[in-house]
Order: sequence, then C-alpha cells, then structure tokens
Amino acid sequence: MPLEIPAAIDAQLAGKSLRIAPLVFFDFLSGPQRYWIGKGDLTTGGHTWQGLPVIVAIDFGRPSLNGSAETFSLGVSGVSDAFVTKVSLTQEELVGRACEVSLQFFDDNWGPLDSPFVVRAGRMLGIGYRAGGVKTRSVTVKCESKFTARGLAPLSYLSSQDQLQKYPGNVIFDDMSALEDKTIVWPVF
Repeated sequence: MPLEIPAAIDAQLAGKSLRIAPLVFFDFLSGPQRYWIGKGDLTTGGHTWQGLPVIVAIDFGRPSLNGSAETFSLGVSGVSDAFVTKVSLTQEELVGRACEVSLQFFDDNWGPLDSPFVVRAGRMLGIGYRAGGVKTRSVTVKCESKFTARGLAPLSYLSSQDQLQKYPGNVIFDDMSALEDKTIVWPVF
C-alpha cells in the first residue's frame, strides 16, 4: 500500500509557499452559517464558506488545567450598523448553539490543499457588541469548549436530591451514598 502524503505537506516538501486562513462555523437557530477570512466564496471540506474581508480576531483561549470551563472568542470589526442591531436583539439565535474554528491550507493561488481541520469547537455563550462609530463597530461571540460540563448544572453532584430536582420521580441515585468508601471487586465471576 503506497504512502499517501497530504497535499499541504507535499507542497511544503517541494519548497512551495503555503497560505493558511481560518474557517468559522456557526450553527445559528435560523440555520448554519460558514465563513472564511477572504474574498468571495470558498468550497472546501464539502461545504461552501462565505468570504468576510473584514478584520477578525480569534482568541483560542488556553486549555484548562483544573477542570474549569475552557473559553474562546471570535471577534469581527468593521461590521455594518444593521449587523450590530441584528445580533444585539437575537441572543436566543446563538446561545447554546455549536461553533467551530477550522484552519485551511492553501497554495500560492489560494486553492485549497486538503480538507480543513478543526482546531477549536464548542458552543456559543453569548455575544458582545460595540458601536462607537463607523470604524469601531465590532461584534464578539463568546464560546466555551464542548467538553466543559456536558450540559450539567455547575456545582451539582450525583445525589438523589439533585437528580429529583432535575427529573422528578427518577430515583436512580437513591443508593449512591451506600457506595461511598465501598470496595467493588471487578470482574465478578
């Protein structure tokens, strides 16, 4: 079986220049939207990405070392006043919905090399906006890693009381306290 080298690595080994651009996916309530930082539409990875020739700031955040929520943010500057008005009125359009940031390698002519790869994925927590003047209008989407809390309420435990508050009548954790400091032999033959 021959070794298949990705096109980006093959181009780099051949001494060619590589370009890279971020791709951003938002799963809005009204429908998914895909953007890339460039002019015109881009078709790659089985999807068409709409070009955004504006200033974009992506803060990838830092990995959590203590189990706290990993956050990251996506910002766009130079947007229209109508865009700021739309996003400021529709928090339910995005809160809790999925988002992803991918990277795409390109050749010298901005032709895609290989498929994009996801570098950050999560869910949108909310949106901040600033509309100081024509050049200072900006929107920032705050996101959290999809591996944080898995939709559980913060500071909750695997207790019967917490379970009954969330799901009345569900007694699956009634015997949980009996398992504290108990040795369980596995496997049982």
